[in-house]
Amino acid sequence: MRSERFSYFLPPAGARVGATFTLPDGREVRFEVSIIVSGDAFHVEGAITAEDETLLELPRKSVPSIHDGLVVLDDYAGEVAAPAARLIDQLLADIV
Repeated sequence: MRSERFSYFLPPAGARVGATFTLPDGREVRFEVSIIVSGDAFHVEGAITAEDETLLELPRKSVPSIHDGLVVLDDYAGEVAAPAARLIDQLLADIV
């Protein structure tokens, strides 16, 4: 299984970070969180997807300050990372 970390900007003012794992059967599993500023709020999202299937989607949270946005981003990163090993093991078990 291959893995690749990523981080990129979301224009005009945001960022997305995470990791993509490629399973032996070619499917990609993506773990990601993002923060975007729009107007007077910071919007944070998180998700786990396997190809077109959403395995976990955290609700968008909007907060007024960058400090609050970074706290939510950190929380969401933990929530996305926590089930990673279990989900990948389940997907690998489905292959065999």
